[in-house]
Amino acid sequence: MESWPVRAGDTSLFLECESGVVKMVCVSYSGVGIENAPQLEACSESSPAARISLPGGIYIESTVEKLMEWQTVLSGQQVFDLDFDNPQLRFRAENPSEDGMIPITSFGSSRGEILNAALDFDAIGKAFLVNSVDHVRVESVAHFREGRIAYASGRHVDAYNNYYLFLETRYCDGKFGNERQTKLLCQVPDFLKYLNEAIVYFRQEATEKQPRKSKHLEEVFKPDSTAYKKIESLVLLRGHLRHHSLKSPHRWNPNRQQEYEMPARFLGLVVGNIVLSESLRDIYDPVIQEKFRDISSNAGLKTEIKVSTYRIDRKPTLVVDMTFPTTVTSTRLCLRATRDTIDLCENKEQLSDTTKLAAEANGLELFVAEVGIWAYTVTRSVKGMPERNYIRCVFEYLKAGAVLRGEFKLPIQRSTIDVLSGWRLLESCFDWIENRDPTTRIVTLRIFLNEFESPLIRYAVGAQVKR
Repeated sequence: MESWPVRAGDTSLFLECESGVVKMVCVSYSGVGIENAPQLEACSESSPAARISLPGGIYIESTVEKLMEWQTVLSGQQVFDLDFDNPQLRFRAENPSEDGMIPITSFGSSRGEILNAALDFDAIGKAFLVNSVDHVRVESVAHFREGRIAYASGRHVDAYNNYYLFLETRYCDGKFGNERQTKLLCQVPDFLKYLNEAIVYFRQEATEKQPRKSKHLEEVFKPDSTAYKKIESLVLLRGHLRHHSLKSPHRWNPNRQQEYEMPARFLGLVVGNIVLSESLRDIYDPVIQEKFRDISSNAGLKTEIKVSTYRIDRKPTLVVDMTFPTTVTSTRLCLRATRDTIDLCENKEQLSDTTKLAAEANGLELFVAEVGIWAYTVTRSVKGMPERNYIRCVFEYLKAGAVLRGEFKLPIQRSTIDVLSGWRLLESCFDWIENRDPTTRIVTLRIFLNEFESPLIRYAVGAQVKR
């Protein structure tokens, strides 16, 4: 995990990492007076025990507030399990005259490393530069974050309740009652959009993997059910889980929460997409990107990439020089450079006969993307069936230090694939994987037409690429 200080005025953000996992998120303040350092008060007649006083408590409050805003922006892509109840304070002398005047240099404790890995540092740094996050958004995303942590811990009831609290805080305007909340949620375009997308995704997953069905989501997946009925069933489940009573014969057992895994995962997908859309909007804001780029460039913390493109019949080709505000050659960096190069080739009107992209960084291979040998035939295309064609995407990705394999199918309308449509399919597969999990670290990817054994296009990162 990459980390270097992101400075905004007298305040800086940096991460402490170990084996690719974030151990601590730190906010540093410069120019703080020595009187704010912790003091050790000796025993006295009125106080038989020694005491530690922390006069700089205002900085704790300021840090918690800033990190809550930072987490709100970032939570759509990466959830950090930070223990705000037990912050660790560190004190360092800023000049020689303060040496020896700080009796306690560190105070506090920290715990856990749940969910504290995976995201690239550039998104983490950009989130810190976002200002004035609305307090309603901060509060509602805090519920989403707690839901993610609960789900990762197997507490599916807590997860569902927290995801619903996001909706209640954000959209229900303090109104209670099943009918009132159902009507209010029916009037939220973003919620309806991502609800329908989640239904489509789960139906596709059911077709591919045939997962266990949930009786709690029967109404949601009924083809003839109205939006009101679907949302009402989610609201009623919230009431059932939140108002737990030992007198009820239908009470849920806290030791058997697997029954509610699918409802929690479903609602988490809906809410997660809302949070992710807001996170991407902020982090990829042009002003924020330029500010972060200036910080990294001025500090010399950047990576230079050279991408060579190859065309059919040896036509003149583009050679692209790129600079990214990062020091780590990660899979996400490769993905971004690949997308940018494809866009540039299209703008220069050479994508339709570009057969290969090959990138280098630090004198070593960074990634390669290449269409199949079919592009060099007379027709420069490959034909499928007259109708009902599809592509198979087989990819390998990094997860918790291991390389895993994934595969999915996507229907396509065309029966003939040419070079331009091949690059379009590569972008579609990237989109599908990112929409499913933005933190997926793709190391290889191959796309096949129907059940053909020769790939339409392939993509792979080099050996130097870090997790």
